[in-house]
Amino acid sequence: MKLWLVIYAGTQIGGSAGPLPYGMEECHRHRDRLRASQQEVISTGFSMSLNRKITEDERSKAAAMRFECEWRDRRLVW
Repeated sequence: MKLWLVIYAGTQIGGSAGPLPYGMEECHRHRDRLRASQQEVISTGFSMSLNRKITEDERSKAAAMRFECEWRDRRLVW
């Protein structure tokens, strides 16, 4: 089994990173940073990476995203 950072968009898999060259603890740190950044965008309505306010559609899409660290035997298909 290999470790993957999986990005869910609603109930669907929206993407993944991996297999990761580090352990679960490091994956959780990356996941937590992504979640904090996501929450900041949702609560402020401003994206630092885009350097602009986001639309309500973009905000709802950001709110539907979920980041998880998972052990999988192969790359996820989306």
